[in-house]
Amino acid sequence: MKQVLMFLFLAISIISFSSVRIKDIAIFRGAKDNQLFGIGIVVGLNGAGDDGVTYSHLVLNMLKYYGNSIPRDDLKSPNTALVLVVANIPAYYKVGMKIDVTLYAVGNAKSIEKGFLLKTELFGSDGKVYALAEGPINSLGIQEDQIRFKVKGFVQNGGTIIKEIPSNIIDENHTTVYLIHSEFSSAEKVSKLINEKFQVNIASSLEPQIIKLSIPQEFNKDLIGFLSIVEEIEVIPNQIPLIVIKEGTANIIYGEKEEVQKITYSQEGYKIEIKRTSTVLDLVEALKTAGISPKEIIKILLELHKNGAIKADVIVM
Repeated sequence: MKQVLMFLFLAISIISFSSVRIKDIAIFRGAKDNQLFGIGIVVGLNGAGDDGVTYSHLVLNMLKYYGNSIPRDDLKSPNTALVLVVANIPAYYKVGMKIDVTLYAVGNAKSIEKGFLLKTELFGSDGKVYALAEGPINSLGIQEDQIRFKVKGFVQNGGTIIKEIPSNIIDENHTTVYLIHSEFSSAEKVSKLINEKFQVNIASSLEPQIIKLSIPQEFNKDLIGFLSIVEEIEVIPNQIPLIVIKEGTANIIYGEKEEVQKITYSQEGYKIEIKRTSTVLDLVEALKTAGISPKEIIKILLELHKNGAIKADVIVM
């Protein structure tokens, strides 16, 4: 069994609660990101591409289905590589806006860095095309999942939205904010800060977890601008033991100083041994250093909370 021994000799510290942004503790109704995907071709790899890979008719038909028809012999060139292209698109993004795209090598390419992604259609889960991706590839922003996916690439602003994803974020000129942790005092506090920011009463707390917002008239044609301002408003949260962690990266958004008690815990080939009380941040950093994937890190944190080693609630966003 692979052992990950973490000798965390840190004293218990007094937790201090600093301000966070509203977007760190709440979400807008209907504002969940949607994942797009496609199958693309990277060229210009100077011998680092797919070397001698023979793709089946199934793969070639899939390429054709996803908008890329290329002769079989061209895919054998070491200067090209077959890639899975993925991107996240916020529900309220408009036609013409840009998004970043991430690429994963499908074959045995050694590297796709410095190559060029040919125009690739990006599909939603409904089978419709919502964006086109194209552009030069670099290695920036690909640290996550680097152990699991050896060959990755990144095209900054490489995707262009060509069709809006239907969204229910606005209902009769109103939008709704859901707090991650429900409390009337928190809802009242956030509502008050929003009203102070816009100098008009546009926010009201309906329930411990729900805040209803009226869209100011000057933002009727600039919804993204309005939501961006609301997201960045800072608030000092109530002293509730809470850990908020980002799905996909396992980065801690809030609660990094929450404690992890002494425990020895085994999970799917890993042995986690914490010999002294430490913090969630130290644990997460140790797991990342050991090469544990973000998905596994989140699973470990949830299990430690379930087993009582982490007292604070763990929320994944």
